[in-house]
Amino acid sequence: MAVEFAVQKLRKKVHRLHREYTALCVIGNMLTVTDRDRFEREKQRFNDLNKHELHPIIQKLEKEIADVRRDFGVRVPNSVLVKLLDKIEAMPADVLPQMNKMWLSEMCSRYGKNWPIFDTLPAHAMIFIDPGTFRTKPGEFSWIWLEALVFEEMCALYNQAFEFVHVLTKKQNDKPTTTTSGALSRATLLTAFRFVEAYLNGLAYDYLASHEGKIDDDMESLLLDWDAKRNRPQFLSLRAKALQYPKIILGLQHPPLDEHNCPELKYVVERTKIMRDRFTHTSPGRELKVALSSDGPSFYEVPFTEMAHAVDSCIELVKKIEKTIYGNTLRLPWLHERPADGVFPAKVFE
Repeated sequence: MAVEFAVQKLRKKVHRLHREYTALCVIGNMLTVTDRDRFEREKQRFNDLNKHELHPIIQKLEKEIADVRRDFGVRVPNSVLVKLLDKIEAMPADVLPQMNKMWLSEMCSRYGKNWPIFDTLPAHAMIFIDPGTFRTKPGEFSWIWLEALVFEEMCALYNQAFEFVHVLTKKQNDKPTTTTSGALSRATLLTAFRFVEAYLNGLAYDYLASHEGKIDDDMESLLLDWDAKRNRPQFLSLRAKALQYPKIILGLQHPPLDEHNCPELKYVVERTKIMRDRFTHTSPGRELKVALSSDGPSFYEVPFTEMAHAVDSCIELVKKIEKTIYGNTLRLPWLHERPADGVFPAKVFE
């Protein structure tokens, strides 16, 4: 009985260590589908091993755990990672978990040693954590830069709108074609404004992440669109963010860009208020007022030229803000302009 109890105790230890090692490998984004299958087979085999076979496995796992913790600079106990693994494995099989870069940086001080691209990403980038569900070969690393994703969406919509306006509607002027063309123009316009706001929100989050513990509650609420005292959203206008966030980041008394020295900012702020309100809060009363004024075209329409100008202005505004804060746009390798008379190139979607 004593011998059997000792063996059971060793088996429990092996299972615990194997689980900890699995958690470390998952958080480190090192598992492939083949690795995961091998881990599962190993786990099932442990219960058939005797004391003499278990001891070297324990030593091997302890060394592998120590190596991974050292390589990634893991700062949290293994038990924390195991709990995180439990949550990841409880997610639907077709969902790939994501973790904020800042969170990973807090848990692992040397994450970029194993994934060099990690250090080039902003604090708000979302890293896909693949627990060996989809990765087929080592070295695959996926991430989402939210404003880059919205930028791609804007470009994709623009290209589709361009095709409908310049190609399809000239061949066929039927109702489905013209309806789709109008829908694409409106969607592109709204996504362009959403792109600017996503970019500004990213700036705010990164500044907050780099100044943790140095910012008061009021400033944090301003940067996060969140009223911490009342525990509820506190949304700023796009204009307020465009004026205030660069000023805060640069530590200036006044906004470096405003409607007087940046025509793109003036245009985006003005058109955002008019166009986004029209399409978000659709109302025949609102459209009647627009039709009788000089604020825009007739009922619910967006001329292609207006949409194209909005897209170009949003891109130029982001470039100007980025250059104002960082001196160049090297931090945004995904940001591309379109040819004056054409669509966004394929490299935007690479």
